Amino acid sequence: MSKDSSKWINARKAYYSLNEITPMGYGFGAYEKKEDGFVTYELMSLKMLRGETMNNPLIQKQLLGN
Repeated sequence: MSKDSSKWINARKAYYSLNEITPMGYGFGAYEKKEDGFVTYELMSLKMLRGETMNNPLIQKQLLGN
C-alpha cells in the first residue's frame, strides 16, 4: 500500500523512501509518486540484498545524518 495515496499499487512501479520507520526496521516506504531522494524498485531490491537498510547502524547513520 502506498504511503502517499493509501492505495494498493504495483510494487515494481512504486518509488521508495529509504528512511521510514517500519515494523521490520528496513526503512523502505512505497510511494505512488516520485519525490526527491526516492529510489526505484530495482535499487531498493539491490539495497535490501546488500543489507543496506535502516537495520544496519552504519547505513542508518548515513541516511539520518547522525
